[in-house]
Amino acid sequence: MIKFILKLVIFYSITILQANADFRFSTWTQAPLSRLDKKGYLDKVLIEGFRRADKNITIVHQSAERSIRNANSGLTDGEFIRVKGLDKTYTNLVQVPQKILDFEFVVFTKNRNIKIKDWDSLKPYRVGIVIGWKILEKNVKNTKTLERTTSKESLFKLLDKNRIDVAVYSRFIGLKIIEQMGLKNIITIEPPLATKPMYLYLNKKHQKFVPKISSIFTQMIEDGTFFKIRNSKLH
Repeated sequence: MIKFILKLVIFYSITILQANADFRFSTWTQAPLSRLDKKGYLDKVLIEGFRRADKNITIVHQSAERSIRNANSGLTDGEFIRVKGLDKTYTNLVQVPQKILDFEFVVFTKNRNIKIKDWDSLKPYRVGIVIGWKILEKNVKNTKTLERTTSKESLFKLLDKNRIDVAVYSRFIGLKIIEQMGLKNIITIEPPLATKPMYLYLNKKHQKFVPKISSIFTQMIEDGTFFKIRNSKLH
């Protein structure tokens, strides 16, 4: 009974916080970048940025595809983190010009003899990616086989069970998943396949707010706030 009451209190507390938020963002990403307790690196960056604009935000975690579709449809007010130019595909989204992270896309494998130097190097291998990652869907083609999973956990299970040769994923989140799942003998291949600046997107109903928050992010980089948060969360 006590557990049930605690769950109700938590549920209604979250509901109240979301109702009072000026912006409700969705994201596919997870620790160490975004956490359910809103203490991930990007959570801290966004909360501080919007605080400087006298705005409150809340963050919900969804699958990669659902997250961006909900932001595009207006069910959420925006989405992070994404590569440049997705507003050409999702036309109801507006990219905030100032990047909030440089993202490394790397190859994870159990085979230390695999040599990867670019996207084309993946062609001889059984490759796995997560559905909804547009940069991967665009560049990972014509491989021996291509497994498209709905979750990062499923992706790394395939790799652990040797059903794929390589998994292409984010360095930050991939390493965290490996740790959480207790997987062994999985390594990253250097250098990264790509290092891309990543952005926050707002639904077009907030288009007038884009220059303001972009300017605030730039100020946060210049005054060292980004570095301070990153140093405490990613190291």
